[in-house]
Amino acid sequence: MEKFATNVQFWPPIDSAKKGAAKLTRIQLFDKIALSVTHTDRPVSCPWDGLTIPAGKVLKRTHSAYGTHVYLPDSPQPSVETLLQACCLPGRQWVVQDWVSTLRDLGEYKVYFVQQEIVWMSLARFSKVDGGWCSKSVKNETRSLEEISAMLRQGVMDTDFLFSVPSAYEPIDCMLREFAQDTLCHLVEEDEDDEGYSILSEWCRMDIGIIEKNGVCSYFINEIETNVGLGLFGDGIFDALSDALGELWLEM
Repeated sequence: MEKFATNVQFWPPIDSAKKGAAKLTRIQLFDKIALSVTHTDRPVSCPWDGLTIPAGKVLKRTHSAYGTHVYLPDSPQPSVETLLQACCLPGRQWVVQDWVSTLRDLGEYKVYFVQQEIVWMSLARFSKVDGGWCSKSVKNETRSLEEISAMLRQGVMDTDFLFSVPSAYEPIDCMLREFAQDTLCHLVEEDEDDEGYSILSEWCRMDIGIIEKNGVCSYFINEIETNVGLGLFGDGIFDALSDALGELWLEM
């Protein structure tokens, strides 16, 4: 593929795709930014020891996409042999991560960037009826993290609450957008190659969840994707992305 790329232009570039596939390295970068920049909580992640299946944890494999190699705590659990066989190719490894129940209970924000500008935001929500996910665009406002924390302290899990009219109007720009942009800015700096290039400065989709620790909620980066084909759903997103990406590709 790399030899082929000397004659044909790939997008995303092969080197960038390799970086994205190494999930553990990127997770460690998320941890670093959360600790030193945004000062927010994150689920704890570590490499799998290759010996036992951890209880109550998420297992995800590097160099995989579309949730192909992901085991949740309530999924049928694999054997140690199955996990080892899935890592037979060089570079593949399993990552053990804390299970964040609010990803399923409240949903996951999808924030789309083109040239480091947010062009679309949506919330993917889990359906307990059919086990699928549906998406709702985030255009104007959302509840503040303080209000969400108060809701969770009452033992309530209601995704509709996120879009109900806030008691104190909270523009989306003041919270989620600021967190996403601050994080991306530092991700780009850390991701740049020797020539100062990072595909994250051109296009990416950032998946953001809400994590609760000690009664306090904060945003955290669950994943970041640079494959244009991933997760393009939601009313209006096609127009928003086609316009922005069209201008980007014309410049290439």
